[in-house]
Order: sequence, then structure tokens, then C-alpha cells
Amino acid sequence: MENKALIKNENGVLEIGNAYIARRFTADGAFKTVGVVNCCLPDSYEYRPDGGEEFVISLSGRFKKYRITASMLSVKSVKARSTESGAELIAEFEPYRIASEELSVTVLYSLGNSDFFLRKQLFINNNGRGKLRLDSIDCESLALKPDSFKWSCPECSKVFLSPYHSRLGQPVYFDSFFAGYEFPLCNNDIKSIEKTKNVITIEDGTIINGLGTAIKELIIDSNLKDVNVKTYAYPDKFIEHGSVDQLEEIYGLDENTIFNETKLNIDNIIKQK
Repeated sequence: MENKALIKNENGVLEIGNAYIARRFTADGAFKTVGVVNCCLPDSYEYRPDGGEEFVISLSGRFKKYRITASMLSVKSVKARSTESGAELIAEFEPYRIASEELSVTVLYSLGNSDFFLRKQLFINNNGRGKLRLDSIDCESLALKPDSFKWSCPECSKVFLSPYHSRLGQPVYFDSFFAGYEFPLCNNDIKSIEKTKNVITIEDGTIINGLGTAIKELIIDSNLKDVNVKTYAYPDKFIEHGSVDQLEEIYGLDENTIFNETKLNIDNIIKQK
């Protein structure tokens, strides 16, 4: 393969690859990865996932949690395009109805001509009333055989990463085969922050180096101004003993406190307008 990122389509299998790495997909029934190829090895070793999901999205309503996987969504279109710097593969899914909401998901794979890793980005848009909370996104959820993978860190003397980036994980190897996923992962980008200028984070952990910290770092990195962030989390100190309900009430993390304070903040914002 020449040192240029290319898109191939053979027998219903789409491939995005260059001289170093390639990834193969099928959209027959469900959109999924069917192979990851290390082109640097003499025989171009291919690892085939043993099931799993292309991505997993976890959300919460007021009284219920939801889990959306790639196999639950119908493929609307799969487009491929070449650029001067590489190639892109875009999979767009049909809107998915859940809890009176409508979610649209698009996944973008991009590969530079000289990159030895593949970038993967998820774009999630809620076209409903916005009453669902996004809890987590597993951008890769491929199932591997128990004896065929291990976690590994690159060999280097020092690594300088922010607390946010250090929590994103480590490069993945299947035996001695590098899987070709970018490390650190791409930054998350929450478009609604720029529009609303108000963010509320709720987490079952301490206020230090948690979700609130990651969101604040994201706001700074995105050069967003005048954004108000309210973080609900346990303080960074010894936590008293008690039931979950008791502790949440003590530290202002119970449902009534969060609901009343949020409603008051929204009322104040409306008055200011």
C-alpha cells in the first residue's frame, strides 16, 4: 500500500487505511468493525474483534437510565471521501427515539497519510426537549478474547499530561499488536456550552479532578468566556459515615436540593434576559 490514506470497498467491506494501519467495516445489518490491520508486519496481521459494539452511549432520565449501542441504530448513510492530508469515513445513523427524545448520532473516522493511528469522533445531537443527561460514551467497545489483549504504556522517561488527559486511558495492544487508536483520545467538545454559557455537573465522587474539573479544562482549552459552572460533588475531605441518601442530603447532592437550586438559577437567568 502506498504511503497515502485510501478508502476501499470490496465485497461489502469498507476499508480506511494507509501504509501503517487499516480498519475494516461492514454495514450489513449493523455498522461494525470487522478487522484492524497492522500493515507494518510482514504478513499484514489482522485482528478480528470477537463481537462488541462500535460505541456505547449511556444516558439518564429523571427516574431511569438508558443505554444506546451502535447495533440498536439503523444506518442512514455511509460516506467516504479523500482529502489532501488523508481520508475520512462517515457513518450517519437514523434518529433514535428514546424517552420522548430524539437522538442523532454520527461517527467520523479520519486517517492521515502518514499517521500510524486512526482518529474516531462521535457527534451526538438531541433534537428533543433536552431532558436526558449524557452520562458516558464508550467510543470503543470491541469484544476481545480473554487471552489476546493487554494494557500497555509507551516506554519513555517522562510524560506531561493534564489530569484530564491522563484519565483518558492507555494505548491498547492485542498481544504485541498495536491496535492503532489515538492516545490521548481527542478532546470532547460540548457545543451547547457556547450557546447557554451555563453548565451543571453532577458526579458521585469528589470535586477534585472529576467531571467538573474536566469540563472546566475543556472550557479553558476551547477559549470560551463568561461560562458559569456549578459542580455537584463530594468535598475533598473526610466523608462522614451514613447511607447514600443521608450523605447526599448532608452534602447537598440529593434530588430536591439539585432540582430547587437549578430551577432558581434558571429563573434568575430568564429574569436577566
